[in-house]
Amino acid sequence: MKPEDHTIAQLRLSGFAIAEENTAALEEFFRQLRASDDAVSRASPLELYESMWAILGIIGRSYQLMLCAIDQLADGNWNGFYVAARGLAETLCAVAWVNENSDRLPSLVQFEALRIGRIMNAGYRKYSQLQDIYARLSSISHPNRGSHLLGFRSPDERQDKGIWSPFCLTFSDHFANEMMELLLEIGPKIIRELDLLTRDLSIVRKGRLMAQIVQSTTLFLLGAAQRV
Repeated sequence: MKPEDHTIAQLRLSGFAIAEENTAALEEFFRQLRASDDAVSRASPLELYESMWAILGIIGRSYQLMLCAIDQLADGNWNGFYVAARGLAETLCAVAWVNENSDRLPSLVQFEALRIGRIMNAGYRKYSQLQDIYARLSSISHPNRGSHLLGFRSPDERQDKGIWSPFCLTFSDHFANEMMELLLEIGPKIIRELDLLTRDLSIVRKGRLMAQIVQSTTLFLLGAAQRV
């Protein structure tokens, strides 16, 4: 079972009233992400350039953060979800930024720090609603009022479990579906931007050559062994 299969299965078992069509859309996100990874890897199977590293990094980051967001939703982890979803929004902005100028791609894996404001603004220019979404995600990622959500336990639950407090760290079906809407807003846009970026797969050979596979042995070039 792939990690995403296990994670989505846990979401289906979570008890939240989430439409099957929405969980199916998450499965399609992962399917397309794996297809992108395969296409990029086949474009340069024996040599790793900075641009290829950056694209595979975007794919890997998108995969891991989406897995994390779904896991946190299924577990009822309010704050964990929003931190992961905020990372997905930043990833969307990053790939939109390199799509403005593909020469920027190698900079995503170089040592010089990038200006996150410029990256975020690229996403905001392309997706007008993204700035409001990011502000909302940030307001909960930071220790503001919205990050201190409390739910309520029923009297029966309190009695059965011997718990005195009526409060608990949980959220309702309403909030669970709002979370799903955020993932379904951001995820397909990441796929769309990746499709644009990899339309011409010669892009994977931009930047420095970082590694080369020779007779099943990885040779690190350009001093990369100390840097990767």
